[in-house]
Formats: sequence, structure tokens, C-alpha cells
Amino acid sequence: MSRLERQKSNLGGIIRATLFAVSDFTADWPREVDVPAGILSIALPLKTGVTGATLTFDNGTCRVKSAMKGKIGYQNFDHEMEAKFAGFEATQVDALKLLMNEGGVAICTYKDGKRVVVGTSYEPLGFEVAFDSGAKSDDALQVSFKAKLENSVAFAPPILAPTVTIPLPV
Repeated sequence: MSRLERQKSNLGGIIRATLFAVSDFTADWPREVDVPAGILSIALPLKTGVTGATLTFDNGTCRVKSAMKGKIGYQNFDHEMEAKFAGFEATQVDALKLLMNEGGVAICTYKDGKRVVVGTSYEPLGFEVAFDSGAKSDDALQVSFKAKLENSVAFAPPILAPTVTIPLPV
């Protein structure tokens, strides 16, 4: 393992995330066997007509984290993401209510265009949402969104091959 070559982009941060609920899938995805060398080129096995829900969060607030942890012989990876959304409106509350008691998978796009898959359809992300009114007029009125695995998986968030398309609403 070595660092990224010098004079190559190494921008941090996520510019877009697309969510799919566990109930959207017809099969386990992704599986460890689907991720040779960290690249996932298997299409999403989705029910007919399913499209992803794109999150529009505040710039500079979305991140993906993963950690290998556990005792030797029992190590696995955690996946998580977090973002912040400006405001507090009924449409936000209704959209976030759809996540209640339903896990999911997030496909997150880095600033350089690389996409990673966070969570799986069989070990999904659990969602946590918090609303903050702020205390002063210049405090952020925002919704904090967090998603993390309930149980670890055997691989870090895989890079989604550029050839895999993500179904989005028209």
C-alpha cells in the first residue's frame, strides 16, 4: 500500500449521495465476492421501476468513513456517512420519515467523480436524524443526517465501476 501519487487530485468530501432502501433490492448487493480488488462492477439488483433518492445537502458537510476493527481473526469494516441540510421544513421531515425503521445503501460521489457504495442490502445502513434550531440568529438551522452499519461487513466501501449506472428519477 502506498500513498496517492503526487500531482494527482486528492480532494476530500462528497458532492452527492443517492439512497436506496433495503426493500428496493431483489438480491444481496454488494457481496464480498462482487468486489475483486475493491472495484464493484455488478449492477444494482433493483425491483422494476425503482429509482434512487438523491440527497441535496450543504456543500462541505458530507463525508464517508470506514474503519477496519476487531480482534485479529475477527476483523471487519464499519461504514458510515454524515451530512447536514439547511433549514427545517415539512418536506424534509416527510422525506426523512421514509427512512424510519428501513435500512439502506448509499452511493456517494467524491469531488473527483469516484463513487463508493456505503452499506449493503443485507447489512444495511441505519439512519439517524437530528434537528437543530440553533440558539442565535446566526446559528445554523439544520438537519443532521447520519447513516452507519448496525453490523460490520467484510470489506471497505467499494468503488463503483464507472460502467455501472444508477437509476434516478427523470
